[in-house]
Parts: sequence; structure tokens; C-alpha cells
Amino acid sequence: MRQGGVEMVNQEILSIIHLCHDLDNSAHFIYSQFAEREEFPEKTRLFWRNVTNDEKMHVRFWEQVEALAEKGDLPQLFSDPEETLRDLGDVANKGAQLEERACNIESIREALLIAYAMEIHLLHPAFETFFHFFNKSMGVDSPAQGYDKHLQKFLSVAGECSFAPLELKLFEDIFNRILKVNRELVVTSNTDMLTGTYNRRGFFSLIHVLGESARRRKEDVGILLMDIDHFKRINDTHGHQAGDVVLSGVAKCIQETVRASDVVGRYGGEEFIVFLPDVQPDTLEVVGEKIRASIIQDSQEILPITISIGGAKLRPMEGMKEELEKTIAKADKLLYRAKESGRNRVIVQND
Repeated sequence: MRQGGVEMVNQEILSIIHLCHDLDNSAHFIYSQFAEREEFPEKTRLFWRNVTNDEKMHVRFWEQVEALAEKGDLPQLFSDPEETLRDLGDVANKGAQLEERACNIESIREALLIAYAMEIHLLHPAFETFFHFFNKSMGVDSPAQGYDKHLQKFLSVAGECSFAPLELKLFEDIFNRILKVNRELVVTSNTDMLTGTYNRRGFFSLIHVLGESARRRKEDVGILLMDIDHFKRINDTHGHQAGDVVLSGVAKCIQETVRASDVVGRYGGEEFIVFLPDVQPDTLEVVGEKIRASIIQDSQEILPITISIGGAKLRPMEGMKEELEKTIAKADKLLYRAKESGRNRVIVQND
């Protein structure tokens, strides 16, 4: 956030990050303590060193996220940040209690039970929110990709520590269930469920961070705003179910045409929006024309569809959030011009 050209820190998001960081610090401390227990077999200590290294990477992730938040680069990712703070505060206190218990364990089984409790705390929905957000962002290595393997390590070693098969199955079910529910919640809150693209909330949260990243790298970014031609006629003639099929098909074409680094969102109704980092002078027109041609080709055998596209480019500057909104407004005007000019065309900002 910015005020008068000065970066403003969102204290709530920063406090949430601090609590997540504290929890991973607790896990790192606990596992490193277990790795040094000389009475444990070497194979077991190797396991604890392994998961300690995992936590070291997770702690590094929070350090990177904190640095962004302290610069004012992060949006508010939570619908109720106060409730998230209260809940995380309670969890962080439990993590601190586990640190104390970890100093007095007498067996490998006891160590693993503490670790399982710690890992359940680390499955708080706030963690998955950040993991998911930065998994699509640039410049920060999210733990999202390797987190399933991280949890599996605890289940694999448990078989060597006198846990009954039923106990192992219980822990596995708990881990998997919490992880699945958290991921579904995050996806639902940031994704348009019909098309699989970002919804407005998810799209704008992400591009504001990517815009700041582009500003620091001094890279131009672009916006493509597109509207399905005569979509109301499709709904009126073929029904809303056919309209949904068209929307899903168009979204699929867009996602398959753009680069992996581009961000696709459903802007509203039959409108889609694409954020393109690191654009060259002809990028917007080239990508826009590829999207337009792809949609024509993909739809011609069933229900012919065309799309109108407007595009605008932004050079890196201060106040990127506000400038991105202005760039979207420019793209919207060019989209309107494309539709007034006969539809099924791409008009982009040339300067």
C-alpha cells in the first residue's frame, strides 16, 4: 500500500507473517534438538537432520515474505485478518509449549508425537494461503511443491518407532485431510470455479505483488482485457448451460496460449484479463492475436466464437498499484474501441 508516494506497511499481514515465522522457528528448534540426541540411532538422527533442513528452508521463506511485507508490497490476503491473528496467536503459544516439552523427551516415540503435534499446527490455513500465493508469484521460493513429501517423511520413519499400523493410518489421515481442506479453501477463495482462472480477488492480490517485482527489475508489464463477442446472444439462443461451456472453453484457450509467467483472471461476466510481466514492444499484440486465433480455431466446429481484445503497457514507476489500475482502464477503452470497430480484433497501446 502507498500513501502520497510513500510505501505503507500493512501491519496486520506483517503480524500474521511473524506468527507463521515463529511457528516454523519452533519446529526448526525442536527438530534440531532431536538431531543432537546421542542416544538416538544414527539413522534416526539423520532423519531429524533432514527435517531440520526442511524447516530451515521454510524459515527462509518467511524471511523473504517478511521483507516484502515490510516494504509494503503485500496485499491483505485474509478476509478476516483479526480472527486469523487470534487463531495463529493461540497456535504459536502451543508451539512454544512443544519447545519446552521437546527438551524433556525420553524416547524416539515421544519425539515423534511432539513432531506430529507440531506439524498439525503448521497445517494452519494461513500457511497454505501464503504457500499458494507465492507458488504463483516470482522471486520467492514457496514450500508448496515439496510439502507433501515433507509430511511423508514423518510417516515413513514412524514405522521404525513401535507405532501400530492403525496409529500410522490415523496420523496419515489427519495430515492428508487437513492439507486437502486447506488447499480447497484457498483455491475456492481465489479461483473462479467455472473457468479455473483467478477470480478478481485472487488476480489483483497477485498482480500487485508482481507489479512491484517488475518495478524493482525495471521491466515493462502489460494488460490484455478481452470480451467474448455477442455473448448475450449465445445465452439467449443456446441457453446459459451453453454459455458456461463457452466461458470454460475460452478460459482454457487463453491459459494454453499465454506464457507460464502470465496471470489469467475472470474480470467479470464474459470478460477475461491477463497480466503479462516483462513485455517487449510487440508482446501485447502478438499474444492478443494468438489468443484471438486460438479461440476461433477451437470453437469453429461446435459454436463459432470470436473475442475482442484491448491491451495497454506500463513502464515501471512508483505507485505501481495505482498505475496498474490506470493501465487496466486504458486497456478497457481500447477493448471498447475494438468492439465498436467491428469486434473480433485486437487493439493495443502502441507507445
